[in-house]
Amino acid sequence: MQTFLPLSLMKYAYPSLLALCAAALLTSCGDDHDESSETPGGQQESSSGQSAAAEATPSAAAASSAAATPSAEASGGAASQADDKSGDKADVSNAAAAGESGTSADGNADAAKTPEEVDPDALLAQADELLRSNRAEQQAQALPLLRRAAEAGQTEAAFRLGFCYANGIGTQPQADEARKWLSMAAEKNHPSALAHLGLLCDKLSKDETVAAEALGYYRRAAELGQVEAQVILAYKLAAQPESQAEALEWLRKAAAQKNDRALCALGVFTLEGRGGLKADPVEAYRLFEQAAELGSADGLCNQAYCLERGLGVKADPEKAVELYTKLLEKAPLPQALYNLALCRMDGRGTEKDSHAGVQLLVQAYNAGHVEAACELARCCAAGIGLQKNEEQAVQILHEAARRGSAEAQYTLACCYREGKGVKKDETIAETYLKAAAANGHPKAVEGLKAQ
Repeated sequence: MQTFLPLSLMKYAYPSLLALCAAALLTSCGDDHDESSETPGGQQESSSGQSAAAEATPSAAAASSAAATPSAEASGGAASQADDKSGDKADVSNAAAAGESGTSADGNADAAKTPEEVDPDALLAQADELLRSNRAEQQAQALPLLRRAAEAGQTEAAFRLGFCYANGIGTQPQADEARKWLSMAAEKNHPSALAHLGLLCDKLSKDETVAAEALGYYRRAAELGQVEAQVILAYKLAAQPESQAEALEWLRKAAAQKNDRALCALGVFTLEGRGGLKADPVEAYRLFEQAAELGSADGLCNQAYCLERGLGVKADPEKAVELYTKLLEKAPLPQALYNLALCRMDGRGTEKDSHAGVQLLVQAYNAGHVEAACELARCCAAGIGLQKNEEQAVQILHEAARRGSAEAQYTLACCYREGKGVKKDETIAETYLKAAAANGHPKAVEGLKAQ
């Protein structure tokens, strides 16, 4: 249950962070064994999600006060590939012709050998070369090699085989096979195998028992130094008020490894004074700047927000608008769209243009930004930047409420209680009021107490 307002870091960012961390894990899985190599499957693109934002109030009075808050989501776009490491590469001319039987192109029947006679490291090296090809037929030929190496006790091969089954590399995705081989590697404390087991659990089920299992895998991987697992673990822990301090410690560990997502999240903690920290806008701005220098779109977005609002740095709204615009030229980051929309609508750092602001809100809303949905609903209800339409405003609020927006839930409670855009219904109003209170909306909490 979310009880912090605003909880920009965890409230909406986790699903997209999970996608980005999954992509980053795909490009770092070779770090856990001596045969350094690029991850099978190459680069994976992550989905954009909603990110950090202060709760935008749908009431007319909130038009000028709705404030965009720092972004802590995982940015859209592809995760960068891990650098290739130097090392001798095995000759794969025979491996490329090998089939499920394991018979090589020159007629050597390696499959007939006992595990003790097979060189699992050589098999792994051949499989790696095939996986690098990015050609489906060659990647498929890597799987029997990985299987033989794994059965011979090669932990990295077991991880890579599970990885391939989990991500559909050289085969169709097969969750059971993925779990089998990842678990084999995890039993030997392979950090990335543990992290991927967590991802697999999160992907397959939302059941509380499975979620607890996933958390356990992330924790074990994090304790072994797996940086992406440290970030995911921190995000999960930060969703609970009682776990803020522990989340902060994991963010610090990941930030010490120059992880841009950890630095950005640590900046949010520092800006908002969470996890026992004293709020320090100057230090927060430094962390956002450092994350941006490492290529974090969210770090740059948060840096722009600080410039827009004068947090930890001299206010420079014009520079903020310039950074938002520059950022959006590269990728439609939802938080940047939302922040720039409010700048356009309020005339902050740019010429006031309600219509242009609403167009940006629509883009942010379509990208899943919940606060943008609330602000867009407010504009529909008041006829700001578009034709007044209270029914459409209610429809937008319903979608935002479904996504978990406490502000949308509270506003719908008011709508049903007062009959604005909908037929009066005290029962539905009470349902939304309780939902908003459960999500920590202050006015909803006070409203329930007053009853």
